[in-house]
Amino acid sequence: MADYDSIFVDSNYFIALFNASDALHPEAVSIAENMVVQNVRLCTSNYIVTEVLTVLSQRVGKQSAILAMESLSNNEQIKMIHVTEELHQQSLDIFKTVKPKNVSLVDCSILAILDYANIKQLLTFDITDFKPLASRFNFKLLSNQ
Repeated sequence: MADYDSIFVDSNYFIALFNASDALHPEAVSIAENMVVQNVRLCTSNYIVTEVLTVLSQRVGKQSAILAMESLSNNEQIKMIHVTEELHQQSLDIFKTVKPKNVSLVDCSILAILDYANIKQLLTFDITDFKPLASRFNFKLLSNQ
């Protein structure tokens, strides 16, 4: 299982990393290079990968989405956490209690997974929505924004 030293990665980071025309691409590449050097343990979920593939397919093209999928699947530095029925229910419960309208069910699944896997760090470019939730859900945001 994941632990305190792991970093959970949100979809917007991967989208920026795999989309050279994304405004955040240079920052994502810089973060990725730094993580490889430091051999950081990363986690993400099947929900996040679903978002990444959908957005990349729509914005960049299906082939780019397939390349991203293969890259994420074959990266030994990334642990995939699959959202179970129990995690999905936890996500729904969190969704009911979170006030901001911009916090999606997938965002709530991140919060559920952070708790479930005892992960204390979140890499996201979505600082506006996650910053108000950091103390309540006991995690630290990682981003240069």
